[in-house]
Amino acid sequence: MKSRCIKINNTNIINYIISSLNKINNMNLLYSVKEFKKYTNIIIHCSNDYEIFLEDLSNIITDSIIIFYEKSIIKNLIDFDYFYFDDLEKLKIYNIATDFLSSDEFEDLDLSERYNEIWNCVYFYLNDNKSIVLNGFVNFRLSSYIRYLDTIVDISVNKYLVDKEYTQFISLLQAYVDSHDSKIELVHLIYNNTDSMLLDQNFNIIPMSGKISSAKYLSDISFSCNDYILNSLISLLPKKIDVHIIGYKDDFIGTLENIFKNKIHICSDCNICKTYKLIYKPNNFSKI
Repeated sequence: MKSRCIKINNTNIINYIISSLNKINNMNLLYSVKEFKKYTNIIIHCSNDYEIFLEDLSNIITDSIIIFYEKSIIKNLIDFDYFYFDDLEKLKIYNIATDFLSSDEFEDLDLSERYNEIWNCVYFYLNDNKSIVLNGFVNFRLSSYIRYLDTIVDISVNKYLVDKEYTQFISLLQAYVDSHDSKIELVHLIYNNTDSMLLDQNFNIIPMSGKISSAKYLSDISFSCNDYILNSLISLLPKKIDVHIIGYKDDFIGTLENIFKNKIHICSDCNICKTYKLIYKPNNFSKI
């Protein structure tokens, strides 16, 4: 008979592990719980299928680490590496990081790596040792997992800084639009995401310069070719902007709504929209 002992001093983790053991459909697996002054010992016995036994325990311990330790590790990493942020900024970074880890897809990192990093460490440790002190194992045996979370924190900080700059940029443009008189009555934006055009109220094309040196209202935040749409609208300051969606509504349209607020009217099924949907081909629009 093979036996392994998990030493824990957290009631929530103890209850979680016991609950997980009860769900295992294995008649050859038995466990006992013994309380000592410093730790509660969960001793698990298995009479055969040793490989499956180790895999089941590795799954349970890995899940326990992710559920009960991961958030505190992230918080400690933020406090240590980014001590110069204030408490509110640290909380925002923490929320971004935990959102990343709870999402199904994250383009920068494969989230399955995080599970595998822990599982492999747990499995090989259990294979060589009869007992595991969970706190000590997390603190001293999971360096690759900690590095993985450190990368998540770094990415989260970068996103926070970009979001912060974006918010400041939008606030400045909002203030500019609100404090200046409109220079033109109506502008039509024929919007097909990366290929777009501006028309005046008589449906004449409004020319836009493709020279970055002429763009007065751009920042380090870039919307690619849509930068020039934004720069032109800020320069013109129309009383009303009719946005005709030929493609699909994306983040840039949301940005225009934030800046121009009630001056924006969005449609996708008016006569102008229908006309441009029929005649649109990528080469028909002047490249911005």
